[in-house]
Amino acid sequence: MNLVKWVAIIILMAAVILAASTAYKPANEVTLSNVEAVEIRSRDWLLAMIESDWEATYEFTSPGYKSGVRLLDHMLKMAARRVSWVGGEILSSECDDSVCKVNMRIVYKVFSPMRGLREFESFETVTNNWVKADNQWWLVPK
Repeated sequence: MNLVKWVAIIILMAAVILAASTAYKPANEVTLSNVEAVEIRSRDWLLAMIESDWEATYEFTSPGYKSGVRLLDHMLKMAARRVSWVGGEILSSECDDSVCKVNMRIVYKVFSPMRGLREFESFETVTNNWVKADNQWWLVPK
């Protein structure tokens, strides 16, 4: 009778261990929804824009954009802008399996927009398109 009891306990422990091991998902295997994944990428891209880190903003762009625009050209184009982004937030996102639209409120400054006015600060809503390729989200610049 004692042996049967030990076998039952061992079987029960094995079942508990098996159930726990199948329920556990390592941190590197966390699956994000499309909205969560694209919003993380959008936020990181927005931070790079605010910091004027043009090399970083280029890394977020789609392979199609990169095939036609070199990093140096992208950096020159971005550095020549008269508008400087100083803040922003994600307002909403709409996604399907391979395309997302992300709406952001951007706070920006324009330097010397008019004579007698050194800078002008305002905000506007911007919609960015993101595409999924090779299981990663990429910004499609306008």
